Order: sequence, then C-alpha cells, then structure tokens
Amino acid sequence: GPLTGNNSAAQVFIRGIGQTDGSSGVDPGVGLYIDDVYMGRSVGGAMEFRDTSGVQVLRGPQGTLFGRNTVGGAVLMSTTAPGDTFGGTLRAGIGEDNLHEGFAALNLPIADGLAARISVGAKQRDGYVLRVFDGVDLGNENTRTGQASLRWTGDMLTLTVRGDYTKANEHGSPFVFEKINVNQAFPAAASRGAGCPGATFPPPAVPEGIVDSRCANNATWNLGHFTNGGTAKQGSSLTNWGTSLNGQLKLSDIFSIKSITAYRDLE
Repeated sequence: GPLTGNNSAAQVFIRGIGQTDGSSGVDPGVGLYIDDVYMGRSVGGAMEFRDTSGVQVLRGPQGTLFGRNTVGGAVLMSTTAPGDTFGGTLRAGIGEDNLHEGFAALNLPIADGLAARISVGAKQRDGYVLRVFDGVDLGNENTRTGQASLRWTGDMLTLTVRGDYTKANEHGSPFVFEKINVNQAFPAAASRGAGCPGATFPPPAVPEGIVDSRCANNATWNLGHFTNGGTAKQGSSLTNWGTSLNGQLKLSDIFSIKSITAYRDLE
C-alpha cells in the first residue's frame, strides 16, 4: 500500500521473484489471471470478488502457457460458473473495528443450456492507525462489488459472458514511522534547512532527543504503535470494472478451439 498509495495493490512473489514497484506504469512480476484474463497492473489485484470457486498458483516462468510478464509465475483465479439448479448463497459477518460485511449469490436457470449467476458483496470497517494531523483512521475498508455471468451450452459450442464491478473509497494505507538514520545527508539537510536546533550540514548530523517539528529524528517522528504523523494529503480510491467473453468449440474428442476476449478499465 505505501509504495502505490492504494489499498487494493497486490504484490505477489513466488520463489523470491516478483515486483515491489506497484505503480501504474509497471507490470507485476507474477501474473494474475481472473477467468483466463490477465490483470495488467498490481493496483486492483486485491479486489474482493467474493465469488471465487478456486485458485491455482503456478511457479514460473509461465510465458509459454500464459503469455508475457509471468517470469515469477502465475496465480489463476476462477469465479463460480452459473449452475443448472436454482439456488444461492448468503453470508454476513461482524467483527472488531466496527466490521460489517455481507455477500449474496444467486443461480438462475433460464432455459435448457442457458443459466446465469449474479453476486454482490460489501465490506465496511474502521481503520486502526490514527493519523494525528487530521484524526483520520488509516487502514479502513469500504468496498462494494458486483458480478454477473451468463453461460450458454450447446452440443459443440459453449459461450460464457462475465462482467464485474468494484468500487472502493477509503482512507490511506495503515503505515507508521519505524526509524530514521540521523547521520544521513538527506534528513540532516532537511533539518538544517527547516531550522532544527543543533542540526549541522555538512557534516550531516541531527540531534537526537529533541522533540521539534523542524527536526527529522526519531524523537520527533516516532509517535508510537498505530499512530501516523503524516501531514500530506492521503487517500485510496478504486473504480475497477471489466467484461469478458469466453468461447469454446469442441471439434472432436481430442480437438477443441478456445477464444478469450476481454476489456478492463481501472482508475
């Protein structure tokens, strides 16, 4: 989260290979596929679909079977397909930090060989890291998800249309200050320029033990566990939707043709 500024970023590593830079211009080191469709960015990879039927983790490289950008491996997520019988699933939960979540899924048989499935989910929870500057609780969750699929099965041809939508509007990631090296050049120069008493540059040095907003030292910046001392604007928002068409034509008992067409929009 702190590297990307977004709570929905996923950084997956397999056997030590991955990608720590989750910005919008960088591809992930481990490919994430949802219903055979490649997710091209780390941001949005931690979406809460809440209607997953299975997950496969394959060690890399997987370029032969799954295309480019899968040096570390691939994570294949499959959503629940429409069923032939009417029915559904309903879940609800509560927990600490004012957690409330719910999920509902429904199978809708329409005709012979034609069925649909619809699912919706929501999750809301307060944050657990206090940002002293404005009193905001970082690390909160506020997501809404929706998913729908339609499958038609014929004698030789099977077509599946899927669509999903995720919306999240949350505070920033729940990170806290750990430690600073007061002998490095950057904190010394920043402290000297801000007027920290006793700060020198060069040689670089920032006095410890002085609690002063102008001093880049541990005494000033370390506010304790679950406390954030940042003052810059911070937030995390996500709008992610996509659709796909998966077709499979069975030519014989040993030959078939599969086509995957998809579109995804991420903000």
